[in-house]
Amino acid sequence: MMIAVKQCIPSGCGRHMPVFLFGKDVSKKDGLNPLCKPCSVERGKKYYAKYQASGKARWYKLQRKFGVSQEDYEAMWEAQGKCCAICKTTEPRGRGDFHLDHNHETNEARGILCAECNVGIGKLLDSPKVLKSALAYLEEKGCYGDK
Repeated sequence: MMIAVKQCIPSGCGRHMPVFLFGKDVSKKDGLNPLCKPCSVERGKKYYAKYQASGKARWYKLQRKFGVSQEDYEAMWEAQGKCCAICKTTEPRGRGDFHLDHNHETNEARGILCAECNVGIGKLLDSPKVLKSALAYLEEKGCYGDK
């Protein structure tokens, strides 16, 4: 049985490799990415590191995934008082900076949350019904404070 091979482009590794080591690219004649997967991953890491260092990676991701520009984000942040829309903290709680909360079905931005609140509503399935049930549970069983 013969295994089909393809050459990675010279700006990659230039090696001949089995076609299963190339990603799909429908815009190419053969339907495969001209870079092998290892080279493609390496190129992506270098590009992302360069973009990350410039401080633009976050804004690029928000624009690409949610259609929210840096200006949109900053306007939203101002409008909600420069704090988490749920707990009102002005310092990021949890992992990383403040997060852009969004509807997972429509990708529409809803507000800016600290990581703790963003993860919290996600764990509660973004469901008002589940959240109300959790609230009733805490009110019945007790809680350790309203911070």
